[in-house]
Amino acid sequence: MSNYKVSIIVPCYNIDSIDYVDVNPFNTMIDSIINQSFGIENIEVLLVDDCSTDNTKNVLTQLSSKYSSIKPIFLEKNSGRPSVPRNIGINNATADYVMFLDQDDEMDCECVKRLYDEITVHEVDFVKSNYSIKMGENVLNYDTGKNERLVIKPKSKEMIYLVSHFIWGSIYKKSFLNQHNIRFPDTQAEDNLFLSKCYNLTDSDIISLNDYYSIIYTANNNNSLSHSFTLKQISDYESIFEETIDSYIDYSQNQKFISLNMERYIIILIGSLLRSKEDFTTKKQMISIIKKFLLKYKEIEVNLPLMWKIFYILIKYNIKLPINMASLIINYLFENPIFTKLFRNKDYN
Repeated sequence: MSNYKVSIIVPCYNIDSIDYVDVNPFNTMIDSIINQSFGIENIEVLLVDDCSTDNTKNVLTQLSSKYSSIKPIFLEKNSGRPSVPRNIGINNATADYVMFLDQDDEMDCECVKRLYDEITVHEVDFVKSNYSIKMGENVLNYDTGKNERLVIKPKSKEMIYLVSHFIWGSIYKKSFLNQHNIRFPDTQAEDNLFLSKCYNLTDSDIISLNDYYSIIYTANNNNSLSHSFTLKQISDYESIFEETIDSYIDYSQNQKFISLNMERYIIILIGSLLRSKEDFTTKKQMISIIKKFLLKYKEIEVNLPLMWKIFYILIKYNIKLPINMASLIINYLFENPIFTKLFRNKDYN
């Protein structure tokens, strides 16, 4: 029997080489786990190194020699995504409950205790909590539209208030994940399919602590500022979103819940297209992929904000040139230092 009550799984890659202006967020992340009120002695920390090329191995080894709860796992081949490290973490976790954290995010000091108490006292399969987004010097709380503690029946209309489509800030019963073989697909947008399986397969209530901001998600690192989306990434997104929507339909999820997710996926696909720096020929292929997705689910009612509705119509009717022009302008603004200083890091939306 494990001495640990919770296993926290953290995929790691080149943690010693991240180009940050301030303190390396990996150190902040580790400190936030070590300083949990729940007690580090009750937490198994699985740091899964995805075959880093810098000094990561030495850093993780030193941490494990200092803290017996910290257990590094070193992969021999780089997977390129967090899915494989997370799955290996689940397979190696010795506690009855698992949580996930990214290497540049931060936990509130009460996070593990609050989520553990909820899942054990109420005997549910998983518990979600809310999160904050750190952009520049500002921290913005995610708004679910109903920011209070919710106990949600599976397939009910209240599922529209579940916290986003991210897996951090949540705790999962490991036996539930194993019983249904719930793992992360080795592709983009892996969180969506993982969560869809949780939503579709649970027989218990879903507890969502929408009033508790347990995680600070870092959105202002240099890598994210310069990120460009490729044709394969757009294709991966579309495949995962299609599989997820199909699963919600097959499991008779609430129609409003399906519509809300459809709206989110449309915005992600179009946003990725607009942020792509690929040439016009490649963007035409991206538009075709997104158009196929839109037409397949044209019967699902969506209510998009005006800007996204315009791009939705342009893609639907295959009007490509204005999309490419908008993409060029958006990328110029996003990478312009003046724009970043005045807007992106001042008021994240």
